[in-house]
Amino acid sequence: MENTQGKQLVAKTILQQLGGNRFIAMTGAKNLASSKDSLTFKISSRNKSKATHIKIILNCRDTYDMEFIQCRKYEVKLLKKLGSIYAEDLRRIFTLETGLNIKL
Repeated sequence: MENTQGKQLVAKTILQQLGGNRFIAMTGAKNLASSKDSLTFKISSRNKSKATHIKIILNCRDTYDMEFIQCRKYEVKLLKKLGSIYAEDLRRIFTLETGLNIKL
């Protein structure tokens, strides 16, 4: 059984690559959830992509897949999925897709 610290390591790394607490403050990200290979969080639906949730997954190629998800009432819809994103491109792609500024 994997301990919770190992489970959260990937999620903590992803959050750090996005900008850490500054990213959370600038985007209003909340309800952060981790799995062994991903970070999921809720953002304001008032963004360019209309997504309410973002899921960033570490894939087997050591790059990331980013999913833009819309949750409304009892319906969950995958709006867009981007694959093979390098860590240094996470911020740029997040801003490009959502229109949310993540730096001052």
